Amino acid sequence: MRQIIYFTSIVLLLTLIWQCQPDERPRPLVHYTVQKDSAAYLIESGTIQSSMETSIMTPSNWRMDYRIQYLPDEGQYVHAGDTVVIFDTRQVQSRLDEAEAKYQIQQAELEETIENNKNQLKQKKERVQQLEYELQLAKTRLENARFESDLRQKEMALALKKTELRLQEAKKNVEAQRSLNAYKRNIVALKMKQAEVDIQRARLMMEDMFITAPRAGMIIYAETRGGEKIKVGESMRPQSNILSIPDLDKMKAVINLNEVDRPFVNEDMKATITIDAYPDSVFRGQISSVSRIVDNHPMYSNLKTYAIHVAINGGGNYRLIPGLSCRIKIKIKTIDDGYSIPSWCLSEHDQQYFVETKENERIPVEIVLLNSGRAFIQGAIDETTQLKANTQNQNH
Repeated sequence: MRQIIYFTSIVLLLTLIWQCQPDERPRPLVHYTVQKDSAAYLIESGTIQSSMETSIMTPSNWRMDYRIQYLPDEGQYVHAGDTVVIFDTRQVQSRLDEAEAKYQIQQAELEETIENNKNQLKQKKERVQQLEYELQLAKTRLENARFESDLRQKEMALALKKTELRLQEAKKNVEAQRSLNAYKRNIVALKMKQAEVDIQRARLMMEDMFITAPRAGMIIYAETRGGEKIKVGESMRPQSNILSIPDLDKMKAVINLNEVDRPFVNEDMKATITIDAYPDSVFRGQISSVSRIVDNHPMYSNLKTYAIHVAINGGGNYRLIPGLSCRIKIKIKTIDDGYSIPSWCLSEHDQQYFVETKENERIPVEIVLLNSGRAFIQGAIDETTQLKANTQNQNH
């Protein structure tokens, strides 16, 4: 068994050594016929985006966590007024029930307060009526006592005075009761008002649990901080992005343009856009904006780029959706006696570029533009010239 393992290991080692040896076999020669090209094009890869989109966020009015209960499918087309987000309403419904129950309690308390105030005021008024009767009686007695002794008249006058004072006090008590009644009623009314505010607040919160689309468009989910798509069941803080609704009638292609190509590009330059998913369709557009700020390439940190936006004349073509990959072709220069060749046909020596013909003739050329594997050149060549491939460039 050990001999078999040893023999197998030797075979594998010899195989690896043989594969690592340089390939000395002759490569087949590749020839390329020069193409006449009167224009130099910049061809870049990009991404389709919307020029205008509406962001849907969690409400900012309430300090609470919003748990998503419903979302339409990503990529679904919605119309203005369609429900696009529903949050869990149980917490808000509990607040609403509590506020309505509190309002009913305060309403019953107000009715009871009004009834008690009415009875207490009635008692105070009845006391005034009783004292007014007693006052009238005291006046009559004093009148009848004018033929009696001075002592008796003084007693009657004193009784009259006491009744007058009690009547004045009773009238004051009536006014005081009215003020007290108004105070008690206002206290309960304020409690009812607060309950009404709590109900209105809860109802507004309930309305915010349902978000409708302000415009027609396609649903695009937002991403969490971890880079994952928002999903049903997610709990979110106030004013957090949930989804966006891009305007599919106003689309654009976004390019991260290499800084060395920036001098060739300006706003309003025409462009053609080909969608990788629909290679049979070509869209036209023009550069709408060129960033003035250089940035790092999203994939290659050592590569400096400028963000270029190309407005697409899509004509409401709803196959143009955000996120699609595309290729943008921009005519950047008209070339007199210009030609287009694969970049691997170029060679360089002592800072001079040249091409080599099928007949092994080296022809110096001037490079107008290098982009996307093609070279736009000028030189003593024509459309009948066949060029050899620079095998070193072709391999690398």
